[in-house]
Amino acid sequence: FDGHLDNGQTFVGVFLDPSFTTGKPGAAFSLYEKDWSKETRLMTMEQDEMITSTQDVSVECPAGFVRRVDDDTYHVLWDMEGIRAEFSLTTIAPGWGPSGGGDVNESHLDFFWVVHQARNRVEGTITRSGVTERVTGEGYADHNWGKKPLNEITRKWIWGRILAGDYTIIYADVDYYDPSINSRPLYI
Repeated sequence: FDGHLDNGQTFVGVFLDPSFTTGKPGAAFSLYEKDWSKETRLMTMEQDEMITSTQDVSVECPAGFVRRVDDDTYHVLWDMEGIRAEFSLTTIAPGWGPSGGGDVNESHLDFFWVVHQARNRVEGTITRSGVTERVTGEGYADHNWGKKPLNEITRKWIWGRILAGDYTIIYADVDYYDPSINSRPLYI
């Protein structure tokens, strides 16, 4: 999840089950100020502390949660070491699940990616040092998963999002170790 807030801040938040660096569930939240200084919180958990669904977008753990409210809205929370960020994310541009060739999300691969919300409206609060600020903005929500850690599958992944007026462009270039896989998905 990420978002550009109307107050000039930017956030990036993730839930990892498991983290490819620790092998354990984890969560991270970074809040960037207008000058790009940032505060980051990381939490590593034991396996039984994170509950995820394979049937829906759902994460519950001591660091927060992701819950589907309806087909267009997610409720997300990160609450770690003095930063609490709670948002409602409502779809502006619909999601996208790359498929049908192009070496993306094909069953023979070890890595998969789906965009739940190509662009969303962010509404919520950020609390730091006991001070709560109401925030709004625009963001993005995706999900990736795999059969083995990402660092064992790819050398690098270049990903980006361009917001141009009413248009949302999402692209990726995944550099797989397997030279027969050429993955460059594009969504407009």
